[in-house]
Amino acid sequence: MNARITIQQMNEVFRKSPLIELNTRRIALRRILRKHPNDLKARDALQRTQQVKVVRLAAKDGVMMAFCKKDEAFATEVHTSLKVGGLRVWQDAFDGLDTDNWVTTREEAIEYNNVLLLILSEAALHDDNVMATYQSFWDSGKLIVPLLYKTCNIQHLNLYVEPIDFRQDMLAGFHRLMHMVRIPK
Repeated sequence: MNARITIQQMNEVFRKSPLIELNTRRIALRRILRKHPNDLKARDALQRTQQVKVVRLAAKDGVMMAFCKKDEAFATEVHTSLKVGGLRVWQDAFDGLDTDNWVTTREEAIEYNNVLLLILSEAALHDDNVMATYQSFWDSGKLIVPLLYKTCNIQHLNLYVEPIDFRQDMLAGFHRLMHMVRIPK
């Protein structure tokens, strides 16, 4: 039996699950941009796969948060706001969430969720768990929504999307985040 998938079979999978197609497209575009960081066509195409409507679609099943211990108080605020807004959020501190079928391990959460809320600070950039989670999402083509909590240099992360800035105006940051991930009714 041949284990290779045909183009027709792949197109059928993509038709049934646009997120898989978008993740696959993001993987390819990120690889191109890693080799050719100034490729404007690839950068533009990648940004189209990260539009608000795409983030909303991907977030409807829930999001995962990555943050360091020093940023836990802020992460808890984000978690609470999103949960009150009706979104499922996986976070280490709250991994025993409300339902029996909700993800209980970090690895399963990475596999299950299509959106990572990456809380950024200098401490987070030096946290092995935060960076490993970021890398898993980046490599799998999943969406990464950067939340800039404290000033830090994030150019090496190759996010290709403007972070939601919480540094000067927390309320504006929360409004922008809620707009981006809100669940359509």
